[in-house]
Amino acid sequence: MFKQKILYVMVFSGSLAFFGQSFASGSGHSHDHGHSHGHDGDSHGGHHEGMDSAGGGMHWSKLISKEQKKEVDRMHHELDDALKPLKEAEAEKQKELNELTIKDGMDQAKINQAIDELMAIKNKILRHRYAHLTEMRHILDDAQRKSYDAAILKRHEIK
Repeated sequence: MFKQKILYVMVFSGSLAFFGQSFASGSGHSHDHGHSHGHDGDSHGGHHEGMDSAGGGMHWSKLISKEQKKEVDRMHHELDDALKPLKEAEAEKQKELNELTIKDGMDQAKINQAIDELMAIKNKILRHRYAHLTEMRHILDDAQRKSYDAAILKRHEIK
């Protein structure tokens, strides 16, 4: 029974590590919300030339004014600044969890506590990212917002 619990914890920790890496990785931007700010135009929802993600018109990033672009850049910079220490803490906490998991005779309560601490950090990251998404929507007009919203709905994760 004890070995089954250890195996479960190792699988769970491995999953967290894998998904945490997916969660934390991206196109070099911590604020990838369905777009990559024009740097790589990848198929994961980057700033695409032409049609939006729903195929119904221009992508919102092609419709914004110079003033809106400045505001978007400012918001992205603020998000990066807010997320940097959280992402560092997340990586450190994940490392601690992994190290706890492989210790012989480790108390499950300590592992659970580390998991709770890691999830609290991830919670803060998600709150920042979703606050940013809603802030972004506020500067867009109706047509831009329609395209932006379509990109959000297509996503399966926030990076």
